[in-house]
Amino acid sequence: MKTKLMFLFFFIALVICAQDSTSTDGESRKNHKWNWKFDWDFDSYENTDRRPMIEINYGVGFPKHEKMVHSLSKIGNAEIKIGFSRISNYDEDSDQSIINELNDNYFFASKLSSTLLTQKVKDSDFASDLIRFGFGRRTGYGYNAGSVYIIPYHTDAFLWSKLKSIDKSILTSPADFIVARRYLNNYRFSSLAEAGIKFEIAQTISFDASHETAVVFPRYQIWKHLGSVAIEMAGYGMIDNFVDKIFDRSPAAVPVVDFLLKNGLAYSLYLLKKENMNWPFNTETPLTYETFKLGVTFLF
Repeated sequence: MKTKLMFLFFFIALVICAQDSTSTDGESRKNHKWNWKFDWDFDSYENTDRRPMIEINYGVGFPKHEKMVHSLSKIGNAEIKIGFSRISNYDEDSDQSIINELNDNYFFASKLSSTLLTQKVKDSDFASDLIRFGFGRRTGYGYNAGSVYIIPYHTDAFLWSKLKSIDKSILTSPADFIVARRYLNNYRFSSLAEAGIKFEIAQTISFDASHETAVVFPRYQIWKHLGSVAIEMAGYGMIDNFVDKIFDRSPAAVPVVDFLLKNGLAYSLYLLKKENMNWPFNTETPLTYETFKLGVTFLF
């Protein structure tokens, strides 16, 4: 209950802050409202500043299900992303702006398994193995320090996950057996959010560190899911408008404020979804993952 009250307070605060969300000329400085626009038109690449990218990530994750009796062991996360990256001046009227906007679209595939860990799994925990694939969008505002970009970012993705195996000894518990049966050898729709910081060097390579939260749905309920997503997108949209107003007065604060508000909202929603997968609707408890990752991106 305390978590829900905290989130509602956070959401109401966003509504209040966004009431005066238009600039003095009645329009936003930039038309960068929250949307899921994926442009995979390879023929148009030559006429844009979008760069092909290949990214490799590795991390350590912590799977959990609130209704399972036994604990799942830590997992290693090996991941590859292939897509396009763009960094542009946030202020379109100035070529010398120190504030830059990141917009990445990509396809990714991951393997999350206890066997990918370099350390031994505790005897009291139970091993698991999951594969997944999907599409992601990474956005953020950062600082231009000459040949280096420093960009805090937020990522959202939709994906499909399949729990390939789980330690069979866990199935001796009736409660755990019920949960495992919902996931084993079935592809399930999932959602993902990620907070991180990227360091791009000489426009050819970048390094990043991130924290990911993922929710794997035991089943898909379209209307409840769409209602939950509508609330989420409304929150991000208000943050975009609020950040637009901050740019008018304190441009240097934009990257930090955008990072804190969007990832704060994403993590609050994640905590609420750990019990109700389509919060605020009364739905099933999902399987969740929290993962800390490091990555390297090659830009072409």
